Amino acid sequence: MVTTITVVAGGWLLYEIGGFEDGFMETRFGIVLTIGMTSGIIAWVWGAIKYAPIGKKVEAVMAEIGDGEADAEQVERLDGLRAQNTRAGYVSMTLLVIALVTMTIARNVGI
Repeated sequence: MVTTITVVAGGWLLYEIGGFEDGFMETRFGIVLTIGMTSGIIAWVWGAIKYAPIGKKVEAVMAEIGDGEADAEQVERLDGLRAQNTRAGYVSMTLLVIALVTMTIARNVGI
């Protein structure tokens, strides 16, 4: 929910600064902002695609375990899901760092 609000707010801010007018995206400022926005939106979509299914699988395994002890097969499945979540996290973090850096330096590249 928070990520969706952030993406929508970013679109609104772009509209407010005239980002949808002709020629804006051809400026250095517009290009750097576009790289950051694109990276942020890809991270948002990536999170929706990757984290939700992994979370549901973890919940299913945890429901199987209940209050008891996990057997070797369940531990192996949870370890695999943890590894998938870690890889997805690396991709998300990379995309978000790109978004953060480009949007931070955008104001310094000039309009």
